Amino acid sequence: MRIIISAILALLLAACGGLKPGAISVNEKLPAMDYNSISNQYSERHTQIAVQGVVGGEDVLTVWMDSYRPSDSYFQKVMFSKDKIAAYTKLIDKYLEWSDLAKQRGDMLDKKIGSEWGQPGMRNNFSIFSGSPDKQLLVITPCMSMGCGDKARPQYYDRDGAIQLRQLLVKFYNDKLKITDDSVYQ
Repeated sequence: MRIIISAILALLLAACGGLKPGAISVNEKLPAMDYNSISNQYSERHTQIAVQGVVGGEDVLTVWMDSYRPSDSYFQKVMFSKDKIAAYTKLIDKYLEWSDLAKQRGDMLDKKIGSEWGQPGMRNNFSIFSGSPDKQLLVITPCMSMGCGDKARPQYYDRDGAIQLRQLLVKFYNDKLKITDDSVYQ
């Protein structure tokens, strides 16, 4: 069964276009979060950000997050396509609106906000999840077009992190990211 799924995924990615080699590192801070089962709380994790080209498509902004999970899966990263920035910012704005309302009312939520394509063959699902009545988290889960499996690894953002992610996406769209110039290292 895994061989069949792997073959379908490979065909899907080949048909839609794969990543070009040579990611460009971005010097921006983004506080993503992950659940720590030992401390029983969501904690900030280190992220690495890069711009990557896609064969036959727009550039993508990739956010890798160090996870508490020991596996190194394809789903450990979230990719944002440059041509979908307006849709992502709209989904983040909806999270911010719902977060304020839920905090005001003391509501506990676990609700899908919406989804948008992230890279060829993958959708980013945006949802809101209440860690507590006063802590609403933005959850972004990368999923294959056929749906999310048990290997999907979401990234969590608190309100400040969601605002920083939104700002980062707008900078990416406007070509204003702080890019690492590695040409000096000869």
